[in-house]
Amino acid sequence: MALGTAIVAVFGDVSRSGRVVLAALLVGCFAARASPEVYSLDRCDGTFTEMKSYAHDDVPPVWAAHNSCDGDAILPWETGQNIRIEGSDQVYEIVDIRYTPKIWATTHDLVGLDGDLTLQTCFYGEDRMKFIGLRSVTVP
Repeated sequence: MALGTAIVAVFGDVSRSGRVVLAALLVGCFAARASPEVYSLDRCDGTFTEMKSYAHDDVPPVWAAHNSCDGDAILPWETGQNIRIEGSDQVYEIVDIRYTPKIWATTHDLVGLDGDLTLQTCFYGEDRMKFIGLRSVTVP
């Protein structure tokens, strides 16, 4: 691993560690904003942006955030966890997880991903992205 990549990976580990606790306290809460503009992803305001360019008939809508813009909160999440979208009482369960390379991956790599919607972010210092399939659930 190159020095620059190692520094990015360590930054990600340290950065994530502070937000994982917050995410757990919020029952995996995240914020989302619909936007057809890809540049809104670069605003880095802590929300996930709908990625219209990922639209595919066999892929749930994809919402993405850069890892360094609070997207990394989803990196430790696993199948079976419950997630709540900020500002909503709706709860989602993580029902599927897919990993793809950052380079040369296409929406065809996501075909068949289970869920009603998908969250996506990248890993620090790796050529890897994480896609999380979420399904709406009712909790007592």
